[in-house]
Amino acid sequence: MTSVETVDVRILGPVRWYVAGRPLAVGGPLTRAMLAVLVLNRRNAISPTRLANTIWDGDPPPSFRANLHNRIAELRAALQAAEVAATAILRTDSSGNYCLDIRDEDCDLGRFEQARTAAMAAFDTGDHARAAEYFLQALGEWSGAALDGLPMSTFVEAFCAHMDEERQHTLEARLDLEIAAGRAAEVIGELRALTARHPLRETLWAQLITALYAAGRHGDALAAGRAVRGLLREQGMDPSDRLAGLEQRILRHEPLPNPARIRLRLNVDSSGSTLLETLGHLQLYVDDGRRYEVTRAVMTIGRSADNDIRLEDAKTSRQHAKVVVDGEVVRIEDRDSANGVYVNDRRVRGWAALVHGDRIRIGSVMLEVRRPLA
Repeated sequence: MTSVETVDVRILGPVRWYVAGRPLAVGGPLTRAMLAVLVLNRRNAISPTRLANTIWDGDPPPSFRANLHNRIAELRAALQAAEVAATAILRTDSSGNYCLDIRDEDCDLGRFEQARTAAMAAFDTGDHARAAEYFLQALGEWSGAALDGLPMSTFVEAFCAHMDEERQHTLEARLDLEIAAGRAAEVIGELRALTARHPLRETLWAQLITALYAAGRHGDALAAGRAVRGLLREQGMDPSDRLAGLEQRILRHEPLPNPARIRLRLNVDSSGSTLLETLGHLQLYVDDGRRYEVTRAVMTIGRSADNDIRLEDAKTSRQHAKVVVDGEVVRIEDRDSANGVYVNDRRVRGWAALVHGDRIRIGSVMLEVRRPLA
């Protein structure tokens, strides 16, 4: 039999697994979704009911236990064909719960988390260059969009939204450290491409401006500041204090903040529970007593029947808005509606974060945001 150490499961991209570098058959979308859930819960037993509710989006068939059993057998058969002790990796306990018993090193998600932890440890010792290398190693675990190719479901949408944000935070942390380690000139091209791809992400613009200034290109740094201000104003937004402060420093030819004082903000809890538990907790109350619960990472609002939240209101556009759960932030986005989206009587330009008690106006309909308070 092949050593367990040669197994590699990947979900930060298309769902795949390998033994000694050779790809194994994974099966159809539900089998791949099940494997992803098992990877996320690796070394922890998960009940058939919970597993079924996750992969069938809360509506499993009556025969789900037999269906799960068949899919587990399918995965074990693939392992056995590769001469791996399947029951040592994919276990069923005495209560009928399933467990994928692999180490963090045996999956891309685990390696991503380990590399970020190592980066933070290097950062804590002041070794910015080594921390940046570990962040680069973490980013190298991605082979595409998380769970690429799986049909949308609450689990898939939530996990993808959460991991996309974690990937972005990791990228931004690496760029901060590259600049702090004296490699500002080397990341300017990368930052220009990133700001073109994400024109409203102020963190990237602040990093580009910082890198240009640190590389001695003061005029280009000021030009970048003007560019982002113009983009934000088109959306009805003002630059953040960080951007405004950077611009003032450049105009006064002041030194940048001490790189040793940079702060990294990463959510290293990769269990997914924070995001997944958010779903279903946010509710939108209409003044007439109707209530809509946000149970998906992305929920659309509009007049047409294909929306998740349908508002039969003459002033509501057919595709009016959408609510997005993005990490720990919930936001509402205007989908180019005719009459706009208003939060607390202020028109949303692009998107706006939502908090408990906010009042949203969509057409003639008023909705109040309610979620549990800590």
